[in-house]
Amino acid sequence: FILRFQRNVNYMVNFQAGSCLRRPSDGSSVWPRIFDLPIFVGVVLYSLAVAPLMLMVYFTFPLVLMIDHDLGGCMRDWFCNPEPLDWAGVWHTASEKQGQNLLVLWTLTRLLYLLAGLCGVALLWVLKPCFPPNPPRYRRYLFLRSFRKVALRAIACYLVYIVIIWFVVFIQYLEWGTASSPSPP
Repeated sequence: FILRFQRNVNYMVNFQAGSCLRRPSDGSSVWPRIFDLPIFVGVVLYSLAVAPLMLMVYFTFPLVLMIDHDLGGCMRDWFCNPEPLDWAGVWHTASEKQGQNLLVLWTLTRLLYLLAGLCGVALLWVLKPCFPPNPPRYRRYLFLRSFRKVALRAIACYLVYIVIIWFVVFIQYLEWGTASSPSPP
């Protein structure tokens, strides 16, 4: 058993004298040993190339669709509105359903939600000593601890979502301006 293990330990790339152009006799590969290194490099490069593609397929593409579904109209109104944004009148003119004011109002309400969530997490942090881990019943302590961690991660993700939306609006403004910005000469 140990001799077989020592013989197969270099199974990924093996360059023994005289065996480079023959297929392995133990049936470990259908290709000659000379192809071991190119196959190994190909597998490593394939795994490195697939990870960013999976990130795009599983996260980036759905995030873009979600932003377009939720705030695409507001972002287009921000870009096409010929009037400059009135920061002081955001609360008063939100009922007019203007894109700029609606996007700012959306952001302010989401920041209030985040603040309420942070207050809830802080309350759980303050109440943590009230629920110490008592053997043999750990469920309440573990539930509160897990809930606090999940809530913090959800708040962080939602904050990143808000920042991404404003980053897109900012990049759009830097690249093309708005309808209210002066046209280049």
